[in-house]
Amino acid sequence: MNTLRIGLVSISDRASSGVYQDKGIPALEEWLASALTTPFDVQTRPDPG
Repeated sequence: MNTLRIGLVSISDRASSGVYQDKGIPALEEWLASALTTPFDVQTRPDPG
């Protein structure tokens, strides 16, 4: 079976600079794990916006 590639980008100048930890991407990864039955690979990237 093919693996689905998913890209997640978090747009936050403070999270990307380390002021606080991004919680959006981990929440999305958790949701994807519960919602998808297809194998997937997540690539993440913080973006300072």
